[in-house]
Parts: sequence; structure tokens; C-alpha cells
Amino acid sequence: MTLIVKSEPWSDISGFYKRLAEQNAFFLPMLQVVQQLATSRYAVGLFPATSHTDLLLGQTDEMEMGREMIRIAIVQDGQISVEVQEQPSPLYKTWSRVTSSDKAFEVVEKALLLKKWFAKM
Repeated sequence: MTLIVKSEPWSDISGFYKRLAEQNAFFLPMLQVVQQLATSRYAVGLFPATSHTDLLLGQTDEMEMGREMIRIAIVQDGQISVEVQEQPSPLYKTWSRVTSSDKAFEVVEKALLLKKWFAKM
């Protein structure tokens, strides 16, 4: 069975992470990444959604779980994991990085360039 996730407006996504961070400071780095993305030049071309506490980014307002998306998650010690998910196939290799929260936006930009979702500027 295919699970489809619908995107939400950036304001709703920001509000979700703001509430999480207010309840638990562990989520502050995710809130910072979301705020950077929501105010970036990429915001109009990205469709965000959440899966538990992970941020999902797609090119359309509906995403099939585990396919053609970028997944951003907080891991231990406030580090951020960025993973490019492709179509399930042995031809594709998964690209992922774990980085400090202050470099997370740069890593997301690299993932966007890798996916060729935006022209390089």
C-alpha cells in the first residue's frame, strides 16, 4: 500500500516545530533549519510536510513516502541529518549527511543541487 503525504504551508510547518521546541529544547535546531528554509529563495519551490518529527521536502504538494524526497531529522547532540531519498532501486545510492545545526542549511542546499530541483546560483 502506498502512503501519500500532503504538504502543508510553511507557516504551519514553522508553527509545528516552534511548539516542539517550546516543549523540548532538543528541537531548537530543527526549528532553526525550518525557519531558514521558509525564508529562503527555495521556499516557493519546496513542498514541506512532516513525518513524526522529521521534515520532508518534495517538489509537489503530494509525496509518496520513501520516494523522491529530502528527509531532514534531528539526531543526537543537536546534529541534523539530511537524506536524499530516491525511487527504490539498486541503481540509486542514498546520499546522506549528518552535520552540526549551524551548517544544516548549507547541507540542505547541497541536497537540492544534487537533486537538480533548483538552478545553481
